[in-house]
Amino acid sequence: SATVWNGGAGTLEVTVSSGGSGLEAGSEYVVTFDLVQRSGVSVGTDVSVGATVVDPVLGDLSVAPVVMGGDAETILGHADGWKPLYSFVPETSVSIGQSNHVASAPNTL
Repeated sequence: SATVWNGGAGTLEVTVSSGGSGLEAGSEYVVTFDLVQRSGVSVGTDVSVGATVVDPVLGDLSVAPVVMGGDAETILGHADGWKPLYSFVPETSVSIGQSNHVASAPNTL
């Protein structure tokens, strides 16, 4: 198998071959790959999944791309958190002080 990323078009092409003898009719085939998101914020690009099978007799047999979706729910305070490939940089703000400014007195942080 081979994988080709075309960043300009936003496509990932995965080619699967069974050694030149073709794929067996009626069999299930699973294609997997790892996707590593760049660091930083991403607005959640739409992701579509489609397929094309090249048959020596019938030619190209295609399944039209379908956009991956989901329930538009806010996740961890992010309205677009449900979108595929959405990422954010987490932030935390903490203030630490002391309850008693007298030397040698007990303090609560």
